[in-house]
Amino acid sequence: GITACGIFLLGISLWGLLAAVKHHQVMLFVYMCILFLIFIIQFSVSCAALGFSTDSEKTVIQTAWNNMDNGTKFETEKLLDCCGLNNVSEGVNCDELPCSDSECNPCMVVIEGKLSSAFSNAGGLGLFFSFTELIGGAIACRYRNLVDPANSGIGASAGGL
Repeated sequence: GITACGIFLLGISLWGLLAAVKHHQVMLFVYMCILFLIFIIQFSVSCAALGFSTDSEKTVIQTAWNNMDNGTKFETEKLLDCCGLNNVSEGVNCDELPCSDSECNPCMVVIEGKLSSAFSNAGGLGLFFSFTELIGGAIACRYRNLVDPANSGIGASAGGL
């Protein structure tokens, strides 16, 4: 999915570059429209990521934990050095973990902090790049309205003797 999005964005960038080099107004207009649509989508998703509440995060974590099999739960507990989701007593094979039952934290605390940080980082980065796309669209609009020096009839050899 991410590779396909990257290839799509690379294609759109090459489209805009080609349109600017050729001074092709229709291609630049299509580029501006696509860039604006990408801006709207990216801005919306970024705002949603930043606005994701703590209760919603807990619901997502709880749902994911309930749908995992015991092997995946154990690997998660081992990776995050925690035991059980809300209680240490709910854990899978907690005695085999590096932390003992008395020292282990519930995984909800660990996962919640990492997930909250990930949503904040992704939302902030998405907002930054969405506004970068908006600036790119404004620059494309500026170049769309410029006269093509090669086809304007105005040049060094025009008007003379």
